[in-house]
Amino acid sequence: MLDLGLDYLTMDRPGATLSTGELQRIQLGRTLRTQTTGVLYVLDEPSVGLHPDNVSGLIKIFHQLVAQGNSVVVVDHETSIIDAADWIIEIGPGSGEQGGTIIDQGTPDQIKASHQSLIAPFLTGKGQLLTRQKATGKVFAAGAIKLKVNHRFNLNQVGVNFPINRLIAVTGFSGAGKTTLVLDGLLTAFEADLNHRSRPSYIDQFDPGRIRHIVSVDATPVGKNARSTVATYTNIMDHLRKLFASLPAAKQKHYTPSYFSYNNKQGGCPTCGGTGEISLDIQYLPDMVETCPTCGGKRFNKQVLQVKWHGLSIADVLDYDVDQAIELFKKNTAIGATLRVLQQMGLGYLHLGEATRPCPAGKPSG
Repeated sequence: MLDLGLDYLTMDRPGATLSTGELQRIQLGRTLRTQTTGVLYVLDEPSVGLHPDNVSGLIKIFHQLVAQGNSVVVVDHETSIIDAADWIIEIGPGSGEQGGTIIDQGTPDQIKASHQSLIAPFLTGKGQLLTRQKATGKVFAAGAIKLKVNHRFNLNQVGVNFPINRLIAVTGFSGAGKTTLVLDGLLTAFEADLNHRSRPSYIDQFDPGRIRHIVSVDATPVGKNARSTVATYTNIMDHLRKLFASLPAAKQKHYTPSYFSYNNKQGGCPTCGGTGEISLDIQYLPDMVETCPTCGGKRFNKQVLQVKWHGLSIADVLDYDVDQAIELFKKNTAIGATLRVLQQMGLGYLHLGEATRPCPAGKPSG
């Protein structure tokens, strides 16, 4: 637990108050204690949210697991973890359809010397990380958000100023109080003021400055059911429905935008109800899910799929990834604007009809 940087945790600390990184490291600590051997451990991005010093402790645990006679496979972008590996497998070169190829594999020294590796410049320190010029001049020229917390968990009499119209990084060791300061302090104070509620007693002072609206983005899954997709979660699906409803073929059949939604009876496949898949009940075994035999996973009924835009049905459009769709909708400002934002965030490989819910093990999401 000390090697994993969890020395600050008390024995009576409620599990619900632990961060994802803390929970994952506790699980690793418990695993190491059992002294296993001949086991394959697979970890998916264990360094997420960790301070560099915590990562070094994590690497030490990996080596201890290997020393016991186990194998450890880590999927991660953290260069210190990659550099500490005995063997590196690099996949790419891009995302989605642009990926799926083994670019290179070898020891860290071999990868660093490789001309075909894309991660090599970042392992050697030659890769350029800055994407824009740092701010110059007076950082607080546009004002500040002022916050003071008297006592909340390990925060005691903490006062901070957040400059307005700037990019602010809150950093520190895991468990240092970053989430408490930002979520319990800053976000809670804003929500209380915006909803005309009393602020929590642990907030002594709060001045929002010129800020009047807040948007909180966390790691909570954006869709929890089979009907939520990239297109439905953004504004893309609403615009697509209106676009297809405006076509001559749709008007001739009196199809309104509701017909181009697989969530409605008018548009959804009658067999699967618009989910694109059916569940088979197998006694004594988990249900088996397979592609709908009627719509072939397209979700819509055959009448709606006969309405074409540039030779494409709405299901065909939803099968496009963001990068492909940008070219398709380059003249449509409403859809194009959303697609460009997704692309700028590195999500160009996502398909518009791809499910946003967490993907079950062994089952593709797109």
